[in-house]
Amino acid sequence: MKTIRFKQTKNDYGYKTYSANVKNTTDFSFKSFSVNVKLLNANKTVIDTQPIFINDWDKGQTNRFEFTTNKRFSNYNIVKDLVD
Repeated sequence: MKTIRFKQTKNDYGYKTYSANVKNTTDFSFKSFSVNVKLLNANKTVIDTQPIFINDWDKGQTNRFEFTTNKRFSNYNIVKDLVD
């Protein structure tokens, strides 16, 4: 999770979409998997949290993680939420 790097892929009407392709490099397949992306301002204050949900993520499979926001942020943290 620490190596995920989101890049802006869209900018529509003040909302920006950020995406990252993420490969499941574990020895496990996940029925459901979710993370929260905490958006931080320059003072490292959380200004928004964006959830990402993935279903049926098989070992070795690559999925697109994506979120959309209208908040301006300087950095982000990815927090593992739920593993099933």
